[in-house]
Amino acid sequence: MDVSVNIRKAENGYIIRYDDPEIDRKNREDDAKWEDPSKEVLSDSPEKAMKVMQKVLAKISGEDEMEKVSFDSAFDEAMNDD
Repeated sequence: MDVSVNIRKAENGYIIRYDDPEIDRKNREDDAKWEDPSKEVLSDSPEKAMKVMQKVLAKISGEDEMEKVSFDSAFDEAMNDD
C-alpha cells in the first residue's frame, strides 16, 4: 500500500490525515467487513502535531508493531502530554 501523510492548518490547530496500514491489511482479509482506512487527527498546537506525526510515521513504517503500541493509546498519551 502506498501511504501518504497530509498536514493542514485548521481554525483550532492542525489536521493530520493518513491511511492506516493495519486497517488496510484487515480489509484485504477474506470475508472482512470493509472499514475506511483514512484517519484524521486534530492537534491544537505545533508541538502536539509533531508528537502525533511521530506516532503516525511509526505506524505507517511498521515500527509500532514491533513495540506493540496501538495508535489510539499513543495518540491519547501525546494529547495528554504537556
